[in-house]
Amino acid sequence: MPNAIDLLRADHERLRQLLPMLADDAIASDKRRELLGEIEKDIKLHSLVEEEVFYPAYKDAASSREAIDMYYESLEEHHVVDMLLPELLPLDPTSDAFRAKAKVLRELFEHHAKEEEEDMFRKAAEMIGAAALQDLGDRMQRRKIELDRQWDSFVAGTLRRAQAVADKFLPSSVKDARVERHRDEER
Repeated sequence: MPNAIDLLRADHERLRQLLPMLADDAIASDKRRELLGEIEKDIKLHSLVEEEVFYPAYKDAASSREAIDMYYESLEEHHVVDMLLPELLPLDPTSDAFRAKAKVLRELFEHHAKEEEEDMFRKAAEMIGAAALQDLGDRMQRRKIELDRQWDSFVAGTLRRAQAVADKFLPSSVKDARVERHRDEER
């Protein structure tokens, strides 16, 4: 299984390929709607695995102010994406508003992924170490499989959509507390 950083990089690469297609007028409207569902799922699973497994390990290993700030900034960037995604869902994929929001989503993602890959992952490799990153990768892969099953079930899908709307109004401190609670349950 891939280590945590390789797993996250693979997610980033997949999303880098999908996101530009979302605002591409050459792609049919119904295909873009389908693509949005795929992107939403990929982003949410990626974010949840990061927030529940990778970020807590990163924060625990962090000792510098810069590394700790990077943790909190990453959570805030996830929060912004959580607010934007539900705004895209009801829009007509051929509308100017949809294209604009799709472009902003792509730019947010690109910024976030670049910072992680250039700064956070390098720091994580130094602070956490290869063996622990391998263990984190295994845990992240298992959690992602579990979340994927939940996502695909109708009931969980309905709850997920309601939660996504509710999450956009939650302050980051509440989200951070939720991550801590999940982490405590894992122990």
